[in-house]
Amino acid sequence: MKTVLLCALNGNNTKCIIPEWDKILGEFKLIHKSIIALPIYETVLKEVEDIERTNINAKAVNRILCTIENDCLQSLYKTLDKKGLLNVVIDDCNYRVCSLIFDGLQIPLNSETENYCMPDNFKILLSIIENETGFSLEIVKKTFDDKLDLSIDIEDEEDNDDLFILDDGDAAEHIVAKSAECMINCNNVRYVKKGNIWTCDDKVLNSIVYGWIYKTSLKMNNGKNVVFYNRDKTSINKFVDVILENWSNFIPNNPIFVSNMLINAKEYLPFSNGV
Repeated sequence: MKTVLLCALNGNNTKCIIPEWDKILGEFKLIHKSIIALPIYETVLKEVEDIERTNINAKAVNRILCTIENDCLQSLYKTLDKKGLLNVVIDDCNYRVCSLIFDGLQIPLNSETENYCMPDNFKILLSIIENETGFSLEIVKKTFDDKLDLSIDIEDEEDNDDLFILDDGDAAEHIVAKSAECMINCNNVRYVKKGNIWTCDDKVLNSIVYGWIYKTSLKMNNGKNVVFYNRDKTSINKFVDVILENWSNFIPNNPIFVSNMLINAKEYLPFSNGV
């Protein structure tokens, strides 16, 4: 659903079967017109008009929002850096560690950063960002429980494990077992996760499943010989069809998936009450 609302933000008139969709599109168009009418954004609008021929208002607003977000994140980064909260020592070498993840920053996890990441300090950061950029935003600590445990010799390890399969069904079960967390069945509609976005677009879905199969080393015994099961396009496409046609058999139905996504996605609207 976040993808759907981003369509409206970016001026895409895609028809979506969700409550009040036409009103949402209309609200976004009013927001676009109101923002680009501000004299402060005259230069941005001119730049967009010089290189674009369609959807001018939405593209100009998109550039404005990206610039504002970038300015706020840079202000946040500089403040955290000055406080030494990005410093990590590895083998007596000092490193500055920080990752940009969508609309936030991921900083080192240690006792110092944990003690600092409190509501009162977030209010101070908010004040600094507002003073430097003119924009106020809420700063929150997002939970991140999915740790990736890396062994010391990770660079020397490779995923060279070969899977020996018996037939198409056996092969499909291996792929589904490996990628099930990125697959959803909602009332017999197939959804796949691409990055942090769920999509039911058939082309994207086919491409991702194709990639899962190609990147997995699958072998089968052919008499006395061992052959690769998934290295030619014909075999892989056949394999893709098996998974897609049996999606609802592999993945249990999640009837409230779309409605939950719609509720959660509303939090991403850039304005809660228009301009």
